Amino acid sequence: MTIETSEHQTYRIFISHAKTDERIAIALKNLIELLFHERVDIFVSSDEKSIPLGKQWFDIITSALNQADSVLILCSPESVKRPWINFELGGAYFLGKDIIPICIKEMKFEDLPSPCNLFQGIAGTDYPRLIHFLGEIAQHIGCQFRRIDIENTDYHFAVHGLSSEQNEDAYFTVSGGGVYNRGAPLYLSGTITDGSGILTIKIMSASNPYKSIRDVNVAVQNDQSFEVTIGTSGLSPGQYFVFAETQRGYIAKLTFLITQPS
Repeated sequence: MTIETSEHQTYRIFISHAKTDERIAIALKNLIELLFHERVDIFVSSDEKSIPLGKQWFDIITSALNQADSVLILCSPESVKRPWINFELGGAYFLGKDIIPICIKEMKFEDLPSPCNLFQGIAGTDYPRLIHFLGEIAQHIGCQFRRIDIENTDYHFAVHGLSSEQNEDAYFTVSGGGVYNRGAPLYLSGTITDGSGILTIKIMSASNPYKSIRDVNVAVQNDQSFEVTIGTSGLSPGQYFVFAETQRGYIAKLTFLITQPS
């Protein structure tokens, strides 16, 4: 994804979504506004701030689409079947807008129908790539980019389909960080009490923290513990991050260092 140069100071984003994905769309809008304040103008048709009562919604939508710099398409199993989503995507394409599909819910890139699959997109739960995309906007408009932990925002709860009030008794721990000789196995273990049966682990290099270089799914045992051994023979010496996420959206992180054996 490359952010094209804009002629105006305010960067404008149009979020296209189905009614069933309204909560995620508004949460994404609030997240971006939190990062950029007045420097980004975001249009979401289901947000009453975008379309005031009594206004002609079609004219407002087409005007917002025409003025947008980037168009984010929330692609869910429901939205890709909606004719109106394809109408907005087609309009954005012929207007020469930057189009970024964002896969949410159970939607995967390989399952995207045409024309959504013609554009490079991101997964709504892939926070490093989402932050990278927003960082490109910050660089483009020349503003200070405010770093935040997305998992502590409403967007995290919305995109995972969670209640904004999580179970305070649930917790998630992971251990195994430290220093490893190159080729030595990485051993991770921990405890999950949120009811998840599967844990997803992503390994990313500190030199490129926006791209996962290894994804591993780990089964949670009946006693709520998990353990996994991951080979490091393909990893070069350097610092790495482990990003672990449960099915219910709880997240844990750690770092480890790969060194060259003497």
